[in-house]
Amino acid sequence: MNAPLPSIQADRRGVFHPASVEEVADLVRLARARHLPVRVVGAGRSRPDCIWTDPHLAGRLGEGVDISLDRVAHVRFHDDGVHVTAGAGCRLAWDPRDRTGRSTPWEALCPQLDARGLALPILTGGNVQTVGGLIVSGSDGGSLRHAIGEAVAGLTVVDGTGAIHELRPGDGLFEAAGVSLGLLGVLVEVTFRCEPRYDIAGEEAYHALPEAPLGLAPGRDPGELLDFLRDREYARVMWWPQPDVQRTVSWSARRLTAAESAARRGPDGRLERRPYRELPEVLGSTFPVQAAGGLWLAMVGQWPRWFHAVAGESRPARLAAGALGRLAHPVKGRVFRLFVSGDEPQRFVDDWWRGLAMDQQVDERLMPTDFTELWVPLSRAEEAVERLRRMFRDEGHAATGDFVTELYGGRRSPFWLSPAHGEDALRVNVFWPERHLGDPVRDFYPRFWDLLEPLGARYHWSKALPPAERLGAGWFRERYPRFDDFLDARARLDPDGLFLSDYWRTRLGLPAPRRPGPEPVAVARAEAPRSFPLLFQLEPLRTPEAGGEAGEPAELVFDNHAVVRAPIERAYEVCARPVSGEEWITLFRGADWLVEPFGRPGDAVVETFAFMSARLRVIEAEPPRRVVAGVDACSLPLGRSMTSEWRLEPLDPDHTAVRWTVRVRPLSAMRPLLPLLRPFFAWMFRSTTAALETWFEGAEGGERTGRA
Repeated sequence: MNAPLPSIQADRRGVFHPASVEEVADLVRLARARHLPVRVVGAGRSRPDCIWTDPHLAGRLGEGVDISLDRVAHVRFHDDGVHVTAGAGCRLAWDPRDRTGRSTPWEALCPQLDARGLALPILTGGNVQTVGGLIVSGSDGGSLRHAIGEAVAGLTVVDGTGAIHELRPGDGLFEAAGVSLGLLGVLVEVTFRCEPRYDIAGEEAYHALPEAPLGLAPGRDPGELLDFLRDREYARVMWWPQPDVQRTVSWSARRLTAAESAARRGPDGRLERRPYRELPEVLGSTFPVQAAGGLWLAMVGQWPRWFHAVAGESRPARLAAGALGRLAHPVKGRVFRLFVSGDEPQRFVDDWWRGLAMDQQVDERLMPTDFTELWVPLSRAEEAVERLRRMFRDEGHAATGDFVTELYGGRRSPFWLSPAHGEDALRVNVFWPERHLGDPVRDFYPRFWDLLEPLGARYHWSKALPPAERLGAGWFRERYPRFDDFLDARARLDPDGLFLSDYWRTRLGLPAPRRPGPEPVAVARAEAPRSFPLLFQLEPLRTPEAGGEAGEPAELVFDNHAVVRAPIERAYEVCARPVSGEEWITLFRGADWLVEPFGRPGDAVVETFAFMSARLRVIEAEPPRRVVAGVDACSLPLGRSMTSEWRLEPLDPDHTAVRWTVRVRPLSAMRPLLPLLRPFFAWMFRSTTAALETWFEGAEGGERTGRA
């Protein structure tokens, strides 16, 4: 007999969004009863094979339970003033590109910690991961003094039977559940032991490779790199070994003392920040530079395809392409040197949670990159540097590629499957521009794997791993002393293999679980229109629960009224969703419901029009009389903020008065265009309101059903 569905159902992408730890447990019990695999997707920044179920990857929605924990995002401070427990779906900081639309600046963990005078010891180069994804993937920042695992004081895990485990250091399962890859169960909560907040100061310096005191140039002592990483609290090196670039960019930072922080605060008590700028700004934005950089990388990586499309695939054409490729290397080198050169170091001062996330300015949509990352035991680091620089010298561009190699430290971790378990590590992060031709797993990464594996290298789990035939249980037993203990814990907590996808099973050398045929769950397969890229971020507006208020002063206000032939409940349903919007919203093409059911504060939808897309988030909802949504991202620079408010009043059982108010605070740069924009949007909103009346008149009293 089929197990009953939990109260939360899958959205049209086949993803479940449970709202509590108990609902997660219900979903796991459902999956076990119906013989369905289970995975948790986190922020979705890892390689797809790592995080999705096999049916989802194959397009068979409903045959797997893919879970997003965006609603399990609570933050609970303990009375001792030191510990905090965060839901695994809580973001470390605001992610404006969160595909669920639920990430906000005020609900993220780091800003809440900072406001209470607390901090974590370290962050990765980005700060938009979910708490759970950060821990289970083994991610960490660049430091030999601090590690995020040292701050973890507790883990809450839902196992493969739906049982909930509260784990603490010293428990038999704690060290297994930390870096677990989602294979022991669903990590639903993490408790951190925090420390007093701090500010950081640092610098980024550019060097010609032969002059860089980092041990990367031939003839220099490889130990210089280790000295650099050990002597600095937070550090990384970007190595451009291409013969025509030959540069390094070193980033380092340290914590300021309390006296130093106090001296850098203004009269209002706030830190006078001097943020790190990874990319130059044009007109106050890094978008032009990133767009140009992404286009350049695409041209560098795609030109052979364009050349052969014109010249053909004959032997002379191939010889000509090879000659052009060799001639192009100096040109590429000169362009790259423009971005990795500077006369003076860039010095910066910032608070801990923004300053340590040095890569957060990079938009992976504009400059998409792939990675493989090897963690070499620090005791073998000098040999690793010597091997790398010899390979770059001997093999030239075939080994250096067209992008950068990143070097930084990783402090040892208590978790059994951490790449730094038992010993500090040198981390070698190899980049590959995604828009280049070829498959890096087949064509580029293997030379690094072959080079550094003999030194005992391990891999970052959520980046590119070698093919399954290179790994297996024997390889992992050699690299991870507690591997068999981890497998024993996995077998106890997940007796039916719910969390074991083919990707992880083949790489860990495990047999396929024996499960009866699945009993799929229902998934709404409504199609959504292709949206325009949401390139412009507006000021996110707070819900009342978060201390905000709607209807703030706006320069542009569009106020429209209608009377519709429908009960207030039906009118609210149509206006708040919007139902059949293509039939009454002017220039409307459809909606993509990011979370379903839609309509609660925090829920988001991407609405696409003939000329743009916008992501709206519900700010206030008082069914059936009022709903307010704010635009927090758009494909056009519409303004600093924009809100849409629907107010409804019943006139009689069959008629409802509707008032629709749109408020806009325009960008300063857009003010010269207001004489054109004001009448256009006035017409658009006025015609939409009129069409709403007509639509209800033709809907037989509001009885028609349907949705966008």
